[in-house]
Amino acid sequence: MATETFRLMTPVQVQERQSFDLLDTTLLNPFNSNPLVMGEYLQFDGAFKLIRGDGSVPAFVMFDDMGRSDTQAIGKVTLLLSQPTFMGETLVFDNASPPALGDKLKVATVTNAAASLTNKSGLKTWSVSGLTFGYVLRTAANNGGYLRFISVLA
Repeated sequence: MATETFRLMTPVQVQERQSFDLLDTTLLNPFNSNPLVMGEYLQFDGAFKLIRGDGSVPAFVMFDDMGRSDTQAIGKVTLLLSQPTFMGETLVFDNASPPALGDKLKVATVTNAAASLTNKSGLKTWSVSGLTFGYVLRTAANNGGYLRFISVLA
């Protein structure tokens, strides 16, 4: 059974979500060397196509399971557009320096060795600059390895 990399804790019916084109559709193939997984952050490039988020501009959570044939066929993925704010649990975070309770979070390239996730666009403890994407509500150490957070974009 596949690992659940992202869990939405607030009702999905109240979330604004929409599908957008992906720049590199090969990332939707689960046999790619570094495929996209649910819970990764994606941002728009200059041509309004989605790329992995780097934290320099607003990014949004991908809300599609890895390997879905419909997303592969059309080259689009669904994003949670963060309105209203949502609460989630994710494995796509930096577990080498796990965020503490209440920490601000930013989007960056992360690795979670415990979940076998490498070079993904996920959450990391915020440092001195950049956008704040959320706050830690429950640490991974106290939540079965999942980081619980509330999204914000400030």
